[in-house]
Amino acid sequence: KFVSVKDLKIDNEDTQLKVGKTLKINYRISPSDVVPLFSSSNESVAIVSTDGVVTAKTSGTTKISVRAGTKRASFNLNVVVNDSLIGYVSTYSGNKEFKD
Repeated sequence: KFVSVKDLKIDNEDTQLKVGKTLKINYRISPSDVVPLFSSSNESVAIVSTDGVVTAKTSGTTKISVRAGTKRASFNLNVVVNDSLIGYVSTYSGNKEFKD
């Protein structure tokens, strides 16, 4: 049975995610019993499970999309490697205590 989707919105905005981390896509759909399809424009950077969980695989950018019927919503995802702390610690030469 075909159901007409009246509205589809995602709460996620363009964001950044570290390699190996996950992010749940928060969406609202009307009618609420419609099951959306999730996708990543670059699956080498991040993949999306059938229940809307994004997994960051390698550094880069991708567009994460949610689709239901003729409605579509998306956000941009930048995947990064967590190396900024390593660079900071290696260049620090003072006597002050380092706090995370």
